[in-house]
Amino acid sequence: MPRKVFISILGAGFYEECAYTDGQNQFTSTPTRFIQQASLELVGANGWTEEDRVIIFLTKKARELNWNKTITERKRYGKDTPEPYKGLEAVLQEMNLKAQVEDKDIKDGMNEAEIWEVFQTIYDTLQEGDELHLDLTHSFRFLPMLLLVLGNYAKFLKGTTIKNIVYGNFEVRNAQNEAPIISLLPLVSLQDWTFAAANYLQNGRATQLEELVNE
Repeated sequence: MPRKVFISILGAGFYEECAYTDGQNQFTSTPTRFIQQASLELVGANGWTEEDRVIIFLTKKARELNWNKTITERKRYGKDTPEPYKGLEAVLQEMNLKAQVEDKDIKDGMNEAEIWEVFQTIYDTLQEGDELHLDLTHSFRFLPMLLLVLGNYAKFLKGTTIKNIVYGNFEVRNAQNEAPIISLLPLVSLQDWTFAAANYLQNGRATQLEELVNE
């Protein structure tokens, strides 16, 4: 069985609580400040095993403001009075997942060298044949592109597969304070078709196209 690996990058913002849905009335998450909890519920991570991994990547600021289990309160931007606030580390512990939860430091990506270091840090956590579940919600600036490129890079060099890639659209939550989780997996499929078509046109090899058609 391939190892299931959930990858998400935690931001430093003050996150409001809401419930997340799949937009098809088949899934509604526990109300949460953190999309990571909702995404893990969506992919059924509570049924994963000790061999699987939940890996959260953190800048220094994200670790201090949104990760540490010692966080009990936080000030909203522009406010002087702190509010009750729980870090993601504590939230994940309360989920009682069997999968191992790992937190990994990454640079802010302020220059090209730091961007490549972030790429290498994430890539080095992957093993041959991993089944990847990616959450891009807090992957700001260059990070969504980095994760998409990294997914294809790891597919060819480590034989990984991308099973889920999602974005929690908090900004369009409804009157019931529910926000949709949008699947971006079609973007990965489009890349697969593009590579397969290019291989056919350039090399006359139709094997990849045949496999995609059969799927």
